[in-house]
Amino acid sequence: MMIRDPFSWLVSKLFWHEIEKQHGIKCDNIEELRGWYKTFAMEFIVSICGEDCYVRWTYNILSLSDLMDQAEDNLRQSFAVIRLLNETKNFYKMVSRRVYYMDTSRNMPQFRMKRHKSIRSPDFMFCKDLCLRSSFQRDVSLASPELRVMIHLCDVTVQIQFLCFACHFRLLSQYQKSSLFHCQLLLNSGLLDLGRRDTAFKNKNKTGDTISNGGSLRFM
Repeated sequence: MMIRDPFSWLVSKLFWHEIEKQHGIKCDNIEELRGWYKTFAMEFIVSICGEDCYVRWTYNILSLSDLMDQAEDNLRQSFAVIRLLNETKNFYKMVSRRVYYMDTSRNMPQFRMKRHKSIRSPDFMFCKDLCLRSSFQRDVSLASPELRVMIHLCDVTVQIQFLCFACHFRLLSQYQKSSLFHCQLLLNSGLLDLGRRDTAFKNKNKTGDTISNGGSLRFM
């Protein structure tokens, strides 16, 4: 499974489904974003949690927090390979390594690749820049519980990547195995935060807002 950064995903959905064009919804209007974004965010969460989660959530048997917990458990236990979308090459390398008989370079015959027609448009670039700003990310996160769940699941993916990368024990020395064990203890205790996939390296844009990219490893 590949998981995309929620804010990059937000811009993609906005233009892929022509929501801005057809409904006049602007990416800088958080109140307008909340309605349609909840629908797409729930689709994302359910795709990891499972259809049974959606049924139980619909009948108020599960809360959004319960969906998040189940989806997190699935990420940690149910998928053979998990990567972020910006590490597509590593994802396919890992799939090829684990399932060597699969040809990951071929598309299904009936599947045709699509491109964003708006990828170079001024509106798209404005929204892309906006969604990188830490102030906008904070405001949208506060307005959308579903987005907060997506961010959490993306953080979990970063943690899994970090641990899986070091989990090829045949390549680890005894010291490295010990270090990995202690890292896991710190993760479980909450003392170590691998952080959001986009908060490690920060710079300033023209407006002075902080722009995030990369991934982070920080101690609490």
